[in-house]
Amino acid sequence: MRYVVAALAILALVAIAIFSVQNLEAIQVTFLAWSISVSKFLVVIVAYLLGMVTGWSLFDLIKRFFREQREHRAATAAKQT
Repeated sequence: MRYVVAALAILALVAIAIFSVQNLEAIQVTFLAWSISVSKFLVVIVAYLLGMVTGWSLFDLIKRFFREQREHRAATAAKQT
């Protein structure tokens, strides 16, 4: 199993390297009053990382909400008995 994971990691790194080499041209990125010229690759990677962080945060928030609701119901049920 360790070799499969290592092979998949190597394939992902090769794909990222190929993608980065093919997307080196600079593009203009504007946000509110700021404007910057960066490579397409950098824009895609930053957007992906921001998506990962927000996705993990949202998932953790939802998981915590349901855990607190379950604990609240258990405490309420324990009080009633």
